[in-house]
Amino acid sequence: MTLTILDIQTVIDYIIKNKEWIFSGIGIFVFTGILWLLRKIFIPSATKGIRQPTSNEEKDPPSNHWQAIAPPNSRYKTVTKKSSSIPGGIQTIALEYDTHGHAYPLNLKGSLVRAEIAFECRLNNAYKAVYEGNEYALNFLPAQFLIKAREILENYTLRKILDNREMIATEITEKLKEHFDKYGFTLLHISIGALNKIK
Repeated sequence: MTLTILDIQTVIDYIIKNKEWIFSGIGIFVFTGILWLLRKIFIPSATKGIRQPTSNEEKDPPSNHWQAIAPPNSRYKTVTKKSSSIPGGIQTIALEYDTHGHAYPLNLKGSLVRAEIAFECRLNNAYKAVYEGNEYALNFLPAQFLIKAREILENYTLRKILDNREMIATEITEKLKEHFDKYGFTLLHISIGALNKIK
């Protein structure tokens, strides 16, 4: 579809006859809308054929590491954002086993228990942190931490954990140090917080 010289002359004549309303506030709005539409129709885009990401789709969507462990009514939501840097200091990540937590409650010898647990880690190899797991390691390490910590915690009763928090936290740290190191982080410390039986 092309505009002929006659069509262009007709448009110009119409603009000249109706210049008062066309160049008023509403006219400018309508006129710019028509120009934008004509530009979209008649001027091919330089990027035509290349799919441009939308604002919510800056990159490939990340795999959801929480899908298998998070309860359906979890109060925590996964948020992703793009960053041009990675933090080099100590990172503290607090997590919760609960019916509304990051992961399902612990099953401690038949008792369902809500538990708070946190770990501290520090970046030791930026290359491994970004590339070893095909994405930034702290996107998936917390979920893996909850799975591996559960394997140890569920060997104990609630009373045993309450009486031996530090010893059990050290056991989890020793088990997970190598795993964190594989992805460029040094696991520094684990702390077990509140523990409450779910009735």
